Amino acid sequence: MYRLQNIKEYEMKELFEYGNLKGHELEQELLPWIDYDSRLPFKIWVSEEEIAPFFIIQHHPYSIAVLLKISENYKADVFRKNGFNGNSNDWKTITLKLIEKYEENNSGINIFQFDCDESVFCIYSFYVDDLMKLIRDYLIPVCRDENLLASYLE
Repeated sequence: MYRLQNIKEYEMKELFEYGNLKGHELEQELLPWIDYDSRLPFKIWVSEEEIAPFFIIQHHPYSIAVLLKISENYKADVFRKNGFNGNSNDWKTITLKLIEKYEENNSGINIFQFDCDESVFCIYSFYVDDLMKLIRDYLIPVCRDENLLASYLE
């Protein structure tokens, strides 16, 4: 299966700016034989409750992002107990370990990207099903189990 490669890093946007990106540099990297204008909307098959406190937005015209507001201090106590502060880099470390595990158990590599700053952690992908499965089946269960979360911080 063809995977879009070499996705450029983008400057982190303010939270309210997500989903507003149009006429993007990625258009030149898209597959020319796919009519993206008539493409059906993404089907999000997870409920908000399944992945809370993360939330889903359209990241740019052809991908979906899952965001966590770092300022909400989700799991901050677990991070502090383990010598971390729960910033975007800490979340990225955990998620990278989960992605590695996900890739061992599923097909595809390099299908997730990050966009992080001090107040928001964002992981996005062109592969909506993979992103939803990563969040619902890997990241959320780790977040709900303090010991498991601590093991990923080591």
